[in-house]
Amino acid sequence: MGYSHCLHPTKTEQVVKALLENHSVNFIGEDIEGCSRVLEDIQHIALDNVIVVLVNVKSYHQSYQGLIGAIWAGCQQSRELESLDFATLVTALEKLDCRVILLLNYFDALLNTPDLDAKYDMKFFDNLNSLKQQSNISLLCATQKPHNHSWIYINGKIHSKSKLDLEKTYLRKLSLKNMRIEIQRHYPDLSDIELSDFTRTCYEHRDKYCFFQFCLDSLIDEDVSLTSQLIDWKSDYEDYQPKFSLPKKADKGLEKLKILQSIGKEYYSVLKGLGIFAGLVILWKWISGFFGSS
Repeated sequence: MGYSHCLHPTKTEQVVKALLENHSVNFIGEDIEGCSRVLEDIQHIALDNVIVVLVNVKSYHQSYQGLIGAIWAGCQQSRELESLDFATLVTALEKLDCRVILLLNYFDALLNTPDLDAKYDMKFFDNLNSLKQQSNISLLCATQKPHNHSWIYINGKIHSKSKLDLEKTYLRKLSLKNMRIEIQRHYPDLSDIELSDFTRTCYEHRDKYCFFQFCLDSLIDEDVSLTSQLIDWKSDYEDYQPKFSLPKKADKGLEKLKILQSIGKEYYSVLKGLGIFAGLVILWKWISGFFGSS
């Protein structure tokens, strides 16, 4: 099949090459540009003697054992693991007579949040780093921003910035050309005018790929002009979106607020020991540096 089915063929080929060469990758991008689609496309590439396991980490941020089980189930192995911990999983993967490419989508769910299963400890993150030493296991962690811009929480408290040993690669914006090819692949009978109208409407939408996929999942009515249907789909898409979803800036604000609340607890003893004024000066300098580097 090659890469002809891919939304981002050049980037997808680049990422697959890195994974086959045993690099551990931090794939950085957003779903409005088709980040998740790239991982799905990798699953559908015909690779000799390779198992590709794609897991949505968001579903398991409060279930460490659930994540281990999902990865092992993705390998389509009939036998059960002796125990559901990461070290046992890695040992089992080593014994498989093939390469395993592990794609952890929405890895951000394990970063910048104290609300994690307590078993996500530093040993877990160290084990992720150790995968680079395994000859038949490759790791990709997909995040919206570089992983090392995020905090690792252990037992509900900030431990450190992420020190995962991952090579960063960025997903560029979805091009008009690639979007047009994808639409044409789904609807080969569209006229040039219809194809251009469809592509432009999706490309100019604020959610780009998400709206684009919503349109592709809709059925074209041959008795109604495509222009009218695109107008209807834009309206339907607004109704489809979660009504109480926060805009991205608010999401980032909440993320920083959670971090600052945790930091505040850590600094309480400092405030008591150094005096309110001196403690507040130290805390203010730290916060200013934190916001300045974000």
